[in-house]
Amino acid sequence: MMVVMVSVAASKGRIDITMETDDAIYVMELKFGKTAQKALEQIESKHYVNTFAMSGKEIIKVGMSFNIKEDNTIVFDWKSQQI
Repeated sequence: MMVVMVSVAASKGRIDITMETDDAIYVMELKFGKTAQKALEQIESKHYVNTFAMSGKEIIKVGMSFNIKEDNTIVFDWKSQQI
């Protein structure tokens, strides 16, 4: 089973994407023009993972960033942290 949800309400904002599998929940934040680290920091500062604390599942935070270089090349970066 896999369930993907977008714009999930949390106590301090909205989680961009969550993906739930049988064993884990991925909490994902997307940033444009910022870093993947900034996305992870937002997950932490807004306590997004607390929404799933009672699930009994492994929680993985994923920060993703998209940036456009001067030559219009799109650069994608991501970082993850397992809780």
